[in-house]
Amino acid sequence: MGVVGRGTRLLFCEGGPNSLDVQLLGRLLPGPTARVIPAGSKNGLRAFMLGRLAAYREEDQPPCLAFCDRDFDRRPAHQPG
Repeated sequence: MGVVGRGTRLLFCEGGPNSLDVQLLGRLLPGPTARVIPAGSKNGLRAFMLGRLAAYREEDQPPCLAFCDRDFDRRPAHQPG
């Protein structure tokens, strides 16, 4: 875990370090001003974010967002072929 500089924005997303979510978001948000951080399961996303942000003093916390695409929330509807 690393603490990032003030100008860096954090984007937490579900999935592992090599997941498609992380790869896609990393391509959409390249460069030093945004950092995509894989958080594992969507069920633990909030706790993961709070844990990572605890490394910062409150006044130094970088701007952040959570991205949860809900791709496996429901089983796909049966589509007759």
